[in-house]
Amino acid sequence: FKGKKFRIQSSNVHQAMIKALGGIPQKLPFKEVYTSLSQGVVDGQENAWSNIYSKKFFEVQDWISVSNHSYLGYLVVVSGNFWKQLPADIRNELSMIMKEATRKNRQWAKEFDTGDRQKIEQAGKAKVIELTDTERNAWREATAEVTQQFARQIGPQLIRDVHTLLGH
Repeated sequence: FKGKKFRIQSSNVHQAMIKALGGIPQKLPFKEVYTSLSQGVVDGQENAWSNIYSKKFFEVQDWISVSNHSYLGYLVVVSGNFWKQLPADIRNELSMIMKEATRKNRQWAKEFDTGDRQKIEQAGKAKVIELTDTERNAWREATAEVTQQFARQIGPQLIRDVHTLLGH
């Protein structure tokens, strides 16, 4: 990471994380990632396997490090007022449906990720590197202050809950 330019989404958390790892964060629109990688504007990027495969980033990268450093999830959000105005039976039904949809979505995402990773590896254009436990712990230590910085903003209990969930 030291001195390398990484394309990031417009996120203060990602910016702080890349800096903590010694990299130079570059906020660029997603549509510019392939060109920026191919022309050397950036040295790397962070994305899910599906994006790396579908946008062919693996064709213009020599390596892909599997860091599992963040989670990309999607939410269904409604206002509290709207939710409270719904009859209880509708709220209960929607809650059950969304739980099932979430479970199914996560299952499909895992299957797609596995398939896209296999296709990338079979293409043989980019070497996939799995971080060792030692390397992963070094990343965690290097970004510990970033975690603390944002814990002050979102609440330390949420951070503790996530770490517990992840087994850290």
